[in-house]
Amino acid sequence: MIRSIIRTAFVIYSTLSILQSCGQTTKQGDQTTVNQGWGKTGPGGGGAMFYPAVSPHNPDVAFVVCDMTGSYVTYNGGESWRMLNLHNHVHSNNSGDYFVFDPNDSNVVYARTIGLFKSIDKGYTWTLIYPSPSIIEGIVSKGDHAEET
Repeated sequence: MIRSIIRTAFVIYSTLSILQSCGQTTKQGDQTTVNQGWGKTGPGGGGAMFYPAVSPHNPDVAFVVCDMTGSYVTYNGGESWRMLNLHNHVHSNNSGDYFVFDPNDSNVVYARTIGLFKSIDKGYTWTLIYPSPSIIEGIVSKGDHAEET
């Protein structure tokens, strides 16, 4: 329990550090100068990050959910992040989990969006396992977040 709390706190701290590591702007008179040292530091783009899920197998592997439809994964404890395309917001299951790690296989992760997705490589690639892809007749994208149904 304590390890889980420490891991979650680490992911939250890492995420906040990333989001606060932006460059500075300075204003002199009517002219604003932007620090050109800015670069891609991780997740963001106007949305907030929620529901960190830290792997019970490796605390360097974690997922977060963005309120702007996307989700992100880190494999190095928050030093860098990669966006996932799971076609919609990752939703909670009945237990409150957003990403679920297989307790016996450190490579397997599940996520529920417009269906149930499974990754067998820690979230690098995802496969829709429910509903069966063979019964899908089409996908409709709508709304200001391009949510798919």
